[in-house]
Amino acid sequence: GVLAGNGSQAATAEAACVALAELCRGSSAIAAEMRTLGALQSVVGLLSAPSAPPNLRVAACEVIGACAASDSASLAELRRLGAVPLLAGLITGGTKAVAEKAQSVLSLLQQRGDSDMAGEVAGAMAAASDEGAPHLVAQLQQGNKLARRAALLLDCLALDSPAARTQIVKLGAVPRLV
Repeated sequence: GVLAGNGSQAATAEAACVALAELCRGSSAIAAEMRTLGALQSVVGLLSAPSAPPNLRVAACEVIGACAASDSASLAELRRLGAVPLLAGLITGGTKAVAEKAQSVLSLLQQRGDSDMAGEVAGAMAAASDEGAPHLVAQLQQGNKLARRAALLLDCLALDSPAARTQIVKLGAVPRLV
């Protein structure tokens, strides 16, 4: 399908992702079909495709978030596909829109997942913390929704890694959180 394209069909793939995200929102049956048919694998692949433009990555994050919100079995599939480290990498390695959407999806995965998923999110964020923590601390002063997601991910980082906790404190996150 179009989602398996290499980026040259970016506009079509973006439109397909937007449509799939809308279909998956609130429909566990459609989200399960996406998982079963392998479409989720193609969408996760778009996160790491070097030729994928930012708008396509944002749309891919939308699909991943919609599937995770609607179908709990998609959480395990996303872990199996390696989506968590890819999303963590997008927080610092993409545009502002891509970073915000990836952060939103990671927050959702952390909230909806089990302790293994929360640990994987924490581990991925810790691996990206050299660049990710300063970015998240800076977001604490932005809009309410963005600041809440940043606080959740910073909490996850701080609980998982003493080194990350020290870095977060040195970056001045504590006064921004209270």
